[in-house]
Amino acid sequence: MHSVIESAAPTTSMQSLLTSLVRDAEITHGVASETAHGAATATRRALSGRVAARVLSPHDERRVRAYFSAVLRAHAFKKGRRADARYRAELQVASLIADLRSVGTPADRIRGEVAAFFGQAGLQMLDRGEVA
Repeated sequence: MHSVIESAAPTTSMQSLLTSLVRDAEITHGVASETAHGAATATRRALSGRVAARVLSPHDERRVRAYFSAVLRAHAFKKGRRADARYRAELQVASLIADLRSVGTPADRIRGEVAAFFGQAGLQMLDRGEVA
């Protein structure tokens, strides 16, 4: 009997990860295709010489994800595309929630603040788990 132990070596390339991130941005967050692809292009350009060319290490994968997310946020606000409005709103609600949690605000008070700033739409995002 021959036993082979396979290691869990990473097999994700930058291109496959960016393709997945673009798809997730479009489907999950409703980001405009142009915004998501622009973020992928900027990420590829900025990190292509700084991360492994063929296969990403777990560290490099986290780095690509973080860079893409930062560029996506920046593009969503800078470009101001109508199609990105929902994503921008999610970011604003999530930011408020994070700020309030960071100072120990109780959950019911957070709900009140979200309602005061963003109305029913903000509460719906909170209830559906679309924001942190």
